[in-house]
Amino acid sequence: MHIATRGRALSVIALLGVVVYATAQISDKISKVTTGPVRQGQPVTIEAELINPAIVQRVEVAYRPFGEQTYKRMEMSIVGNIASATIPPDQMIPPFLEYYLLIYPQNSTTPETYPLENADGHPLRVTMEEAQPVSKYITVLSPEEQGSVTPDDLFISFTVRKDTIVDSAATQILVDGANVTKFAVMSGDLFILRPENASLTLSSGDHSVQVEIYSRKNELIERYQWNFKITGGIEAPVMVQKGWQYGGSLQLETRNEKIDTLPGQPYNRATLLGNASNGNFHARGKIYVTNEEQSHRQPQDRFSLTAEIPELRLGLGDLYPVYPDLIMNGLRVRGVSGELSLGSFDLAVSSGQLLRSIEGNLIKTFPHDSLTEEQGRDPGASYRLYRPGDSLWAKYTDGTYARNLFVIRPKFGTPSSFLGFTFLKSKDDPQSIFFGDKPEENLVAGSDFFISIANHTVELNGQAAMSATNKDITNGTFTDQQIDSTFTGSDSASDRRQARNVKKWLSHFITVNENLIPLTAKYFPTLAYEGGISINAADNALRFNYLRHGSSFESFGQTFVRPDVVGFNISDRQRLVRNSLLLSLGYERLNDNTAHTKAATTTSTTANIGISYFPQSELPSATVAYLFASDDNGIPTADSTFSVDDHTNRVVVQLNKDFFYYGRHQTMLSVSTSVRDDLTKRNLDTKNTSISLGVTSNYQIPLQTVVNLLVSLNTLPTTDLAGHTTSMSRNYTTLFLRGLYRLDGDRIQLSATVSPTLGDVGRTLLDGGAQYYFTKRISAVADLSLYLNKDRDNDLIGSLIVRMDL
Repeated sequence: MHIATRGRALSVIALLGVVVYATAQISDKISKVTTGPVRQGQPVTIEAELINPAIVQRVEVAYRPFGEQTYKRMEMSIVGNIASATIPPDQMIPPFLEYYLLIYPQNSTTPETYPLENADGHPLRVTMEEAQPVSKYITVLSPEEQGSVTPDDLFISFTVRKDTIVDSAATQILVDGANVTKFAVMSGDLFILRPENASLTLSSGDHSVQVEIYSRKNELIERYQWNFKITGGIEAPVMVQKGWQYGGSLQLETRNEKIDTLPGQPYNRATLLGNASNGNFHARGKIYVTNEEQSHRQPQDRFSLTAEIPELRLGLGDLYPVYPDLIMNGLRVRGVSGELSLGSFDLAVSSGQLLRSIEGNLIKTFPHDSLTEEQGRDPGASYRLYRPGDSLWAKYTDGTYARNLFVIRPKFGTPSSFLGFTFLKSKDDPQSIFFGDKPEENLVAGSDFFISIANHTVELNGQAAMSATNKDITNGTFTDQQIDSTFTGSDSASDRRQARNVKKWLSHFITVNENLIPLTAKYFPTLAYEGGISINAADNALRFNYLRHGSSFESFGQTFVRPDVVGFNISDRQRLVRNSLLLSLGYERLNDNTAHTKAATTTSTTANIGISYFPQSELPSATVAYLFASDDNGIPTADSTFSVDDHTNRVVVQLNKDFFYYGRHQTMLSVSTSVRDDLTKRNLDTKNTSISLGVTSNYQIPLQTVVNLLVSLNTLPTTDLAGHTTSMSRNYTTLFLRGLYRLDGDRIQLSATVSPTLGDVGRTLLDGGAQYYFTKRISAVADLSLYLNKDRDNDLIGSLIVRMDL
């Protein structure tokens, strides 16, 4: 098998492998969730396939690393029927990442979770390998992992363990991506490569070696990579490829959905991608158009154009700029963004529109003398004069103001040590719509730093930000007389004085009136800061983080920062037994009530321990974890409905094993249980247990299969007709069978899926698809999915996609 063909086959295996975890839950809004390749310290993309995207307003992902109780949240980008989000690399900490999804239906502020049952306490998991997994077949001799070596002392050597399945002669060696196998000397199980024999000129800096081990049946068994650094050498000149290079693709999709009793909904979409490069210049463009684009919704079409050289990057269109995550983290901005890099100085700027204006809906008009009656009949509606100077009033539903944003961030230093400053200004345009309520304005200023010591052995990081938010700028900045009338009473003299000072300084940047937060600096309610230290030495990774988010901190560029929390978390990961054993420990303690305005302070505590085993033998890899969490506000449980006192115990066990038998098989067994004991009068006890067994197989014939069995047992609280809390069970079993067969040298690919769900949830998925390559650059994919539902009408979804690579 040719190496390129191997890569293609493996990519199919990887796609099938993630399906094992994608179909484990039941939802009438999401058909499956998949994740990309998972590795410590590398970002991972989570994708959710929506069954009916027309009824979904937005989707968020809540995620947390192992050992933490607090979930961070991120809005997922929805393109067509796929919602996706990329989890940042600093959150990918072994042994696993936990997450769940929140799906907001159209015209609703109450989300549905995925999974449905106790998602916060019993979430989904992404299990990951260590940053440097132990090889089953390779022992590295030189240079050492993350070691430093001079050019004169450099040579690459390793041994391949003898095994009846391994074909040592088929071993492939790549240095910085270049295949140099034919220049290596092989003696028994020892491989030696000297760079000069391969005409390699390696400059000072970081480099990588990748070794691929193949079986006697010419199948890839293992791909192992390690990194090293060359010091004291001469910098090699940058090789610039001459001439223009172009690429692109065009994809056309038509999709029709018949969901329950709703009429059929057609979707027509087109995606055009393009790229061009010439030497160090690179440009990329994207145009996505869909018939889902409607004036009463936020933009569904997407377009972007980015261009860059090493010193400058510019973007235009729908962009997702990333700044320190207290201030802004990947929200879509339609506008311009750029970054200038001049060695020890960087400058990043973004400007554009966060929200476009959507006019509210006029319900009715009526005379002024009917206002009191109308408000009494419908107090939840909005009311205003229909025309200035007129006695006619309007009843309406609120629209959305256009919200603009500007961010600037100068940064000083290098990637290993820097200091940055960030300023964000965001403001609603009160003139953008007529039927709206309370346009807002937001101002955030902050600073962050990062220091690396001894080649990242010790890392220090921190960030702080102060916000000011005005919840209604309709009437502009108030006068001193209005300040005096707002703060009355003999004990308000200091408040009046402080409000004048706030107005004096802030009115140049933000509207200052009685709706501004904060009007007082007591307890610093709009200050947020975080800081931490990481120590990576002697196969040990120790982290300590401290955080405090004021009760009123807010940034329009980062809508998911948890306010009103203060505390710390500490974790330690120790690699043992030649890196085959990973021990993880964690402890977190958080309090709320940072402004001292609540009757009681709730303390949240999390403690955990995890052990992961990556054997160098034929034994399966294993992860066992125990997690304990509690919330307690100190109010006696028998005396008050405001009491908080609950404890959660969770146990997770997962086994993974790869083996060969007429093909490669990847097996997984996962058992997890969560028990929450609510000691208050509400008695909101929950118990969740899930057992999942999956096998992904790639046979010697062009067939791949996935078999997955999920058993989900849930005991959940419910309220009876008398208002008493009781418990209910929700148990179901899902069997997932999927096959993919390739014909005519991969020119034709046929797939079929059968997935029945039995128990308290009744649904069967039948899916069939075919992909045909007319040429290497032109292909078509047809797919038909039928959901047979027990308690409602069936769902039918069909799609056709034509793709052309330019």
